[in-house]
Amino acid sequence: MENRVRVIKQGPFTHFKYCPTHDNPADLLTRGISTNELQQSSLWSNGPPWLGQGIWPICEQFTSATTQTHIIDVSDSVQLSCTTDTTVNTTDTETDMSDTGIHQIMDIKRYSCMQKLLRVTSYVMRFIKALQEKSHDSVNECTTVLELDCAQKLWIKSIQQDIYSQELHIFHKQKRVKSSLVQQLNLFIDKDGIIRCGGRLQNANIAYDAKHPTLLPRKHYFTNLLVQRAHSLTLHGGLTRTVTFIRNTHWIPKIRQIVKSVIRSCVTCLKVEGKHYKLPITPPLPTFRLNEAHPFTACGVDFTGALYYKSMNGTNKAYICLFTCAVTRAVHLELVTDMTAAAFLRAFRRFAGRCSLPSHMVSDNGLTFVASSENIKQLLEDTTITNYLLNRNVQWTFIPKRAPWFGGFYERLIGITKRALRKTLGQTLISLDELNTLVIEIEAAINDRPITYLTCEANEPIALTPSMLLYGRTITSLPHRYVNPDSLSDPDYGTTELQKRSKQLDILFEQCWARWRDEYLPSLREAHIAQAKRLGQLTNEVKVGDVVLVHNDITKRAQWPLAIVTKLNPGNDGLVRSVEIKTKTGVSNRPITKLYPLEVALMDNDNVAPAGNATCDTVSDINSRPVRQAAVRARTLLKKWTNELAK
Repeated sequence: MENRVRVIKQGPFTHFKYCPTHDNPADLLTRGISTNELQQSSLWSNGPPWLGQGIWPICEQFTSATTQTHIIDVSDSVQLSCTTDTTVNTTDTETDMSDTGIHQIMDIKRYSCMQKLLRVTSYVMRFIKALQEKSHDSVNECTTVLELDCAQKLWIKSIQQDIYSQELHIFHKQKRVKSSLVQQLNLFIDKDGIIRCGGRLQNANIAYDAKHPTLLPRKHYFTNLLVQRAHSLTLHGGLTRTVTFIRNTHWIPKIRQIVKSVIRSCVTCLKVEGKHYKLPITPPLPTFRLNEAHPFTACGVDFTGALYYKSMNGTNKAYICLFTCAVTRAVHLELVTDMTAAAFLRAFRRFAGRCSLPSHMVSDNGLTFVASSENIKQLLEDTTITNYLLNRNVQWTFIPKRAPWFGGFYERLIGITKRALRKTLGQTLISLDELNTLVIEIEAAINDRPITYLTCEANEPIALTPSMLLYGRTITSLPHRYVNPDSLSDPDYGTTELQKRSKQLDILFEQCWARWRDEYLPSLREAHIAQAKRLGQLTNEVKVGDVVLVHNDITKRAQWPLAIVTKLNPGNDGLVRSVEIKTKTGVSNRPITKLYPLEVALMDNDNVAPAGNATCDTVSDINSRPVRQAAVRARTLLKKWTNELAK
């Protein structure tokens, strides 16, 4: 064994063979094997079966020969020489790696930034050079600027040989093709073997890279990394600033498209200027708002802001608890002196005693409602409650946090109530009893508001109001028709009149509900169409696992917390409008319009392609979009001037 090691050290060896992993006896010990298996192993005793035949396996990576091109400026008219070589050159490390194709040796998509890619490439180049020179002095040294520059040239040269092989073939054969990229961009090859653009700036007093920028393909991962670095070096500048910075050294066809894509996917820019998820189209209204039901069967509940009243102790606060019927749009107002769970529970009991116990309640995520919901559930589970309450159950639904528009059917009436209070009270300070009286009068006025279209025709019926669906008439009208007192002494008056009156009420309620179906429900469709025109989003962008910023109205955007989307809450139409998120403080829910995504695809599908599959772009393609935009602007200005002259 010592003799073999001595012979290996004395080298050098110019011919290397390849042994697959499954045929390597050394792997039996390095990967672990039992004693019995080792004794019975023919691989350990005799070696691989092909060893005695002298036929060594072939590795595709080592046999893939590439074209080694030694090229100089076109002006010298020197013919390009193409050779195929798979051995290691001991004189030029950069040429060696480019000949074998650096993109075939290193997986460029494993690196997320240009600086890391170039640094790793420089270490690989240094390691190969140390092996060739049998020196270990420079292995642990820091990377120099010259090494990074050589690594970048190595990648550019390798990519150009892979992507622009047709142009290199044209240079090699010294052909002149009119429609080729060579003549359109006046391409030539410098002394390092890199394709550069000619242009007309040879006499300008600028850097050589600015006069003759290197040509890079648009649809390549290396170009994407280059644009990312330029965007970072310009301190996350905009489109024009980034494009100007890149064109000082490189020429990328259709550069504005790829720069736009990189800027859109920049996490730092998204954190500062990114937009929230787009809201889908307006969802269909829930069932409890569209089906006929007894008044206050399905209700929404919310509190107004603080109201002030005078008392013996000075000025105190009071609040209005508003209960809204989801079907008839009627309201019931309860005045409470605080917003505790106990005060709301008493207000709910008063509401249930006057308007019946609801079966479905909708509210926001206020602590008062959450606590009261638990108390009501416990109350309904009590065995001492009457059979009526025992057979009924209150389903309590909470809308997502920070999303008041999810409860728009009661938020709208909150605004109407507050506006009536402001216009009635103004700056007047009244007592609690006077305030309670005013609240009840406002409730009557709101319930008498029309919920259908009010016509101007004399023969048309009056507009439908919530009070008609509650009582069969408006609250401000007289409750009974006039009855002659002498008829009250008639023994047949009671039964006959009560039956007639009951039948009249049934007919009246049926007419009101028929108008509710024919006039009120179709009016809801009009608002739906108007909102759909503004939004029009039919698909969702949000998905589980997205990293997002959570909107906060109090703090600045730089201090908004980060969160991860853990669950989607799709509606009946399958579209997601709220999600559950996980922050460092716990789990919560938010509407998607309050979430700002930070992770997007690096590039659009039409702007990036796998390395090696890029296509060349012509000058006409580069200038087509700006010319088209200029033509549109010209037509717009011409039309504007024509209209002004006509006036």
